[in-house]
Amino acid sequence: MPDRVLITGGTSFLGAYLTEDILASTDWDIYSVERLPSHPDPRGVFAFSGRVKRRYHDYLSPLPDQMMRELEGVRYVFHLGAEVGSARSVNDPRYSITSSVMGTANMLETARYLNPELFVYVSSADVLGPCPWPVSLPENAPLRPTSPYASGKAAGEALVNAYSNSYGIRCAIVRSANMFGVRQGTDRFVPMVVRGILNGQRITCHVGPDGRAVSRHWLWARHFSESLLGIVRGGYTGVYHSVGPEKSTIEIVASVAASLGRGMMISEKVVDNSHESRYSLVDTKLRASFDQDFEQRLSETVLWYAENREWLDA
Repeated sequence: MPDRVLITGGTSFLGAYLTEDILASTDWDIYSVERLPSHPDPRGVFAFSGRVKRRYHDYLSPLPDQMMRELEGVRYVFHLGAEVGSARSVNDPRYSITSSVMGTANMLETARYLNPELFVYVSSADVLGPCPWPVSLPENAPLRPTSPYASGKAAGEALVNAYSNSYGIRCAIVRSANMFGVRQGTDRFVPMVVRGILNGQRITCHVGPDGRAVSRHWLWARHFSESLLGIVRGGYTGVYHSVGPEKSTIEIVASVAASLGRGMMISEKVVDNSHESRYSLVDTKLRASFDQDFEQRLSETVLWYAENREWLDA
């Protein structure tokens, strides 16, 4: 009988990449616990595979007993589901915090019942807070969240550590920064910039209070999915960083414009005190180099959006 895994948010942007990779490289069956029954299948991977079972439940509340019994024997749990984004959390902090904290608590309770080999919690660079140039923060840096979203994710990390210590659940925490790839939500930076440039708009780039362009690590979603699978295959516990090259928003806009054969289309740089200038992680454990094909993967992503304008216009 094949191994079984549980993913929260299996039809999300990242979840669909992980599902694809599991289907392609393992014989595992997948349970995707999703909060929205009407959520589309963004990559078409669920339609043709009998190895994927979608189960609808808002994991802000405990999983029902029937679903828990159905999930017995799950080998790995990937907890991806949460509200994403610092800006959104400023507008609705309670929902963002509840999503990260109660959602994680309920999935950890699920893990107590299922006793999987590994519980993987997807966190964020934001939990470590901003850092000055040229500092990059390692996995053991103290948590210094500065937004409701970051605080919720940090609280989720604290819960993971507490359950590991109190109940012996084997856990891994994986942090990354900005991800990109095809079929990402059009409110995210790369598809938003592609749409703006294709529509002939000039792009406004935010800068932090220090006047520097906002800078993040950028990682192709498939590379992050590969990191998650590498961790579970190795049975690794603890905290891990999965990072790509560090780029400013202005550099990303320039790369997008170049891929589309357009010139730079930045109209102005706007100081925005709600944007922290720089988050930067250093990978001291995984030692995975995702820098070398960054421009190629970003260009492929940009051209996919250009060829699938209906996704941008939806």
